[in-house]
Amino acid sequence: MSAPIFADPILDGAADPTVIHRRGTNEWWMFYTNRRATFEGPGVQWVHGSPIGVAISTDGGLSWHYKGTVAGLDDPADPGLNTHWAPEVVWAEGEYHMFLSYIAGTPEQWAGHERHIVHFVSDDLTQWRRIGPLRLSSNYVIDAAVDRCPDGLYRLWYKDEGDGSSTRVATSPDLYTWTLAGVAVLFASTELDEILDLSDHVVTMWSAPSMRSRAKPQSTWIVCAPAAFPIAMSAFASPMTTHSLASHLSRSIAWSARSGAGLCCETESPPR
Repeated sequence: MSAPIFADPILDGAADPTVIHRRGTNEWWMFYTNRRATFEGPGVQWVHGSPIGVAISTDGGLSWHYKGTVAGLDDPADPGLNTHWAPEVVWAEGEYHMFLSYIAGTPEQWAGHERHIVHFVSDDLTQWRRIGPLRLSSNYVIDAAVDRCPDGLYRLWYKDEGDGSSTRVATSPDLYTWTLAGVAVLFASTELDEILDLSDHVVTMWSAPSMRSRAKPQSTWIVCAPAAFPIAMSAFASPMTTHSLASHLSRSIAWSARSGAGLCCETESPPR
């Protein structure tokens, strides 16, 4: 079994990483969910109460060094320990933006607790200013991924647990005002991992969720669509299986370039 590229030294529960270059330096910053992997509380409290951890690399990602956790992300109306998940951090419009999945408190069960995607901005990646929660398709939304598409609009992909865990999309001209744009992929119960901007295509990756336990997902779904049509259409999906993610990406791009449609692929997790 290969070693992880980074293990959180405090809670040993690093998950949901996003990586960004800190402008003007040689530093790459990794923001991640610092899940309480060894917590022995009732129910699923171990999944909740998580801060956002930060690790830094100065050698292009070969090694990572723990910096600490991000302060100031709680809603001022929520005293005590709260839950922070899946930070998405991007540089755009002259500032850093974080889109954070937030739950008040540390619930013992999954259902019945509102979850929101909250917008923050920063000049330096260390001090964050709260803008507020986004108005999206329900009060049960998590796992933001953001990219700017060739039409000039920013797109936010997210998981709506109020709609059967579908992946939905919203658009914005400036990252501050958002317009709902429908369902991104017509699968039931998907979990968005990341958006990859590859030339003139947008590649979106989902995990088949198995997060009801501490086990990791066993497969990843990849949807590739021409950037001019960034909402992938699963009606044109053609599932395949392979061990090579790189092979899938190249095939996906070639297929969608020929057909003009989105392509869905499934890749098995690498052997442990």
